[in-house]
Amino acid sequence: MRYFIRRKNRETGRVWKAFCEEKNGKYILKAGSIISDKELLRCPKMIKEMRNEAKISPERVLLNDIEFDTLNNAAAFVLATNAWGEREWKKEL
Repeated sequence: MRYFIRRKNRETGRVWKAFCEEKNGKYILKAGSIISDKELLRCPKMIKEMRNEAKISPERVLLNDIEFDTLNNAAAFVLATNAWGEREWKKEL
């Protein structure tokens, strides 16, 4: 199963587009995804640490795949805040 997030930042007008695949019960956030450049106060500590360690270009493009146990954590990584993965991720048809 493949999922995507597409969201526009109201302040900057920048668009975040991320792609995720479900494989063997894990969720793989794909390289090439564009993630939020602004961490919100509600961003979980674990997600902040993962974002700090991840390989991300100055344009906020993810340079390598990252594996998550839940869609919630994958969405939180992309959006830099607490997120309900089932609501944020849309299934690709």
